[in-house]
Amino acid sequence: MSEKRIYCIEVSGECKYLLNVNRPALAHLCESTQGLYCTKNFCWKPITKDACKNCKEGKYQGFTRKQVIHKIAKAICRTDGESCITCGFNCNEKGCKEYLEFGNYITQAEVVLEDILEGHDDEQ
Repeated sequence: MSEKRIYCIEVSGECKYLLNVNRPALAHLCESTQGLYCTKNFCWKPITKDACKNCKEGKYQGFTRKQVIHKIAKAICRTDGESCITCGFNCNEKGCKEYLEFGNYITQAEVVLEDILEGHDDEQ
C-alpha cells in the first residue's frame, strides 16, 4: 500500500457553486451557453457576477489564509508546553490572538505556511 500524501495549494475564493462556462467547447459539452451559472441544489441557473457577489448562501472551499495561519500559530503555541484548555486565555479569543501575536507565533506560522505552499521539500 502506498503512503498517503498531503497536497496543499492556494485556491481562488470563489463559491463552489459558481461555474464559469467560458469556452464554446465546454458549453457544448454541458449543453448550455457560455456564461456564469449557479449550481446550488444541482440545477444550473444563469447568474451575474453581481448576483453571485451579493449571495448570502455561497459555500467556499478550504480555509482563508488568516484562518490557516491562526490554526498553525495555535499549534506552535501548544508545543511550547501550554494547552488551550489550561491557558489563561482560554475562552478569551481577543487575548489569545494578542498572545499569539506577542509571542511571535503568528510570524512563525506565516513562515511555515509559505514554506508549505512554495513546496520546499528537503525530503522526498
